[in-house]
Amino acid sequence: MQGTGPRLIRSDVTGETVATNRLRVLSGMIAFIAITAVFFLAGLSRTESLSEEGCVREMICTELVAGSVAGRQALFASVWFPPLPTLLRLPIVSLLGPSGTSGVPSILLSAFFGAAVLVLLNRALLGFNSSWYRLVAVAALALNPVFFRLCTDGSSATASAFFALLAAFELAMWIEERKLRRLALFALASAIASITAPAMTAWLVLMTAVLVVHEACRRGRKKYEMRATLVTGLLPLVYILGLWMLANWLIMGDFIFFLRSLPSAWRQTHPAVSGLDDLLLCLAVPTTVGIALLLIGRKMGERKWTGMAILILSAVVASTFFISHGSPGATASSLVATFALATMAMGRFQLACGRWDRRAVAVCIVALTVAGSFGLLPAAEAGPEATGPGLETISQIAEQIASESRHARVFVCGYESFGLLGHLRDPEFVRSINFDFVDVGALYRGMATYVLVKKPEGRSAVDTVHWKYTDLYGWGCEGAVFAADYDDWRLFELVTPR
Repeated sequence: MQGTGPRLIRSDVTGETVATNRLRVLSGMIAFIAITAVFFLAGLSRTESLSEEGCVREMICTELVAGSVAGRQALFASVWFPPLPTLLRLPIVSLLGPSGTSGVPSILLSAFFGAAVLVLLNRALLGFNSSWYRLVAVAALALNPVFFRLCTDGSSATASAFFALLAAFELAMWIEERKLRRLALFALASAIASITAPAMTAWLVLMTAVLVVHEACRRGRKKYEMRATLVTGLLPLVYILGLWMLANWLIMGDFIFFLRSLPSAWRQTHPAVSGLDDLLLCLAVPTTVGIALLLIGRKMGERKWTGMAILILSAVVASTFFISHGSPGATASSLVATFALATMAMGRFQLACGRWDRRAVAVCIVALTVAGSFGLLPAAEAGPEATGPGLETISQIAEQIASESRHARVFVCGYESFGLLGHLRDPEFVRSINFDFVDVGALYRGMATYVLVKKPEGRSAVDTVHWKYTDLYGWGCEGAVFAADYDDWRLFELVTPR
């Protein structure tokens, strides 16, 4: 009977701990659902600001449900439209039917991952024993105008920000704890990020470089440990890219078809993101945090400080690349991930301080978090793209070709064709991702055929028709005669030389 007392006390403590953990999980789930609902309802109230990317992806899902060739090609044919965001919308679109392209799937997706970013930030700071600072930091990010817009505009920016942030955080924890779970989560997050947003490639390259350099320079390392770490960390990424190449071979007949547009994209000039100087200036906050952690880590010999500092500085480099490259969506999502990562690092810094210093540091951290978070305001100027003239343009084209021929086909090229045509099922208009003059001439011989291409600017500049026929829009080509202009769209009639 004497040995039952401590055992009962231990069981009571264990029961209380389990109950506390269950309550924490339940409250976290309720908070996550509530935040998602707030973002979702806010997005539904401003559907006029729905991003063009969301509209295009929903129409691709509609074509996939219908089993069309254009839908399957659009899913895998371009590195600029990676498949995962489309696949995430597909179950909702198929469930809702025709009303599934009203923006609901896209808004729900952006709201879900926006809430996931806040939960991840809260969970990381909770692990660093941050109390009231944690709530202020999460609220500062949630109320940031840029972040709020990304959570309600139906784009995939919050999804890419979440997986980029998760990859960076788990890599930092792997450097600190050396737990296999951390490495596996980093590998999974980086692999998923690669098929979420191609613009995050620079982010993933830097994170992978940090992993490789750290493993190569780690003291007391063994050769088999480094090989095992690199295989575990990079194998999911290689596997997913291999599946993407396999899908290209099966659908497009070319393993690397989705990469064919890279040379033409590299040669193009991109307009600078609005508020360039202000955006670069706002990176001073995470840069200062990264340099401070790096110096402190080197002085104290703490691996956890150094690893987090290197990751923050790498994220700053990636954000600078996106800003200078002129990609508004990638700029906003990378800045959100960078500031969230810096906030996590400041939570680690607060944990290492003394009792009285911690309070002073917490006040400074909150001030920096709020000021730095709202320093992203210039990125809010780059709003969602316009969805184009739509069916009005199609009606004008139909009237023109009807006056010239009773039997005609108009091939609408590029991903914007999904947004332009919408739900139109007129057999005269054909969506085309991989347009080819030779194939069309052979299949539609004797029929009046036209090709409609959009001005090669922005995302439309990397459509297949533009890297296959580089001067088509400006000068036409052999067998294609200019017919008419409709805003940014240009119509060509295909003729067979005699």
